[in-house]
Amino acid sequence: MISRELNHKLHLYKSKGGKTSRKRNVERIKEFIRWCKCSPHQTGKKHIHDFFNEKRFSASTARDYWYAINVLWQLMDRAGTPPKPLIHPKNDMGQPQAETRTNSHFDTDNRSARVRDA
Repeated sequence: MISRELNHKLHLYKSKGGKTSRKRNVERIKEFIRWCKCSPHQTGKKHIHDFFNEKRFSASTARDYWYAINVLWQLMDRAGTPPKPLIHPKNDMGQPQAETRTNSHFDTDNRSARVRDA
C-alpha cells in the first residue's frame, strides 16, 4: 500500500544518519501503515489514536512509535505534528494496583501511654 514515491523517501531517510535507529523507524512506519489498511496519505488523527489505544504500548515504545509517525508526517509534507498518544498504565496481573500501605500499625495513643507509665 506504500506508493513508490513514499517508499523512495523512506529509503533516502534510512540511508542517512544512524542506521539502526532509522531502520527501526522505517519498520515502525511500515507497521503503522499496514495496521491502517489504507493509503498513508489518508491516515489521520483518528488512525493514530486508534492505533495507540489498540496496541497499548509501554511509555517508551509509544514514544518510539510516535517519533516514527512524526517522520512519516514530515515525509508526506503534512502540516503540524501527529497527536501524541495517551499512555495507559499497565498492570501485569490485570488487577487494580494495590493501595499504598499506611502505617496504621503504629498506634500513637498506646505508644504515648507506654512512655508515660515508664
